[in-house]
Amino acid sequence: MEFLSRALIKPEKLISIKPEDTVEQAVSMIREHGIRMLPVLEDGKMVGIFSLKSIIREVIPKGLTAAENESGLPDLSYIDGIVDTLSEKLLDIEKLHVRDIMRTEFVKIVEDASATHVLRQIYNHGSPLPVFTKTGEFMGLITEQSMIKYLHLSYWSEEAKEQ
Repeated sequence: MEFLSRALIKPEKLISIKPEDTVEQAVSMIREHGIRMLPVLEDGKMVGIFSLKSIIREVIPKGLTAAENESGLPDLSYIDGIVDTLSEKLLDIEKLHVRDIMRTEFVKIVEDASATHVLRQIYNHGSPLPVFTKTGEFMGLITEQSMIKYLHLSYWSEEAKEQ
């Protein structure tokens, strides 16, 4: 079974947001659709990624994330006493536009990328990951779930050939 990353995306189900939409609108869409992130599209081109992590990065003051624990992860245990302050900051952030906090640098998967390459990128960067044509046109998102489904189908396809 030939792997084509474009076969694993479902563009008809793509939910996206515009840079001028508010963070509050984006959060509402994420909740409504039970998704983790939204591609930010402007005139049909992907210009960024908006996720709940984008909000967390804005809510937590930069200086507070500097300390790390033994696992190498930020030690945020000392922010327990400032939850009210963080909640107020969240209300302010929700008024911002998506463009103000979206991530503009992200991993790009080309439509004919190998399964190994896609798996490596998902392992290193998480999912979903955006898929683009060779000319740079955004096609959709590839997820961990779609890769697992592909691997299952590939295994059973090979199993059937052997019998």
